Amino acid sequence: MTDEIQILQNLLDESGFTLVVTGAGISVSAGIPSMCGLNLAEPM
Repeated sequence: MTDEIQILQNLLDESGFTLVVTGAGISVSAGIPSMCGLNLAEPM
């Protein structure tokens, strides 16, 4: 696993542009509350 992480680190270090595309739910594991169940059409 360490070799793969080092390869990824090298790619990111040498990259002039990095784009990360993630799916739904990735923010929850990062500690950002889920928006599931919110009525977004309702004015705040």
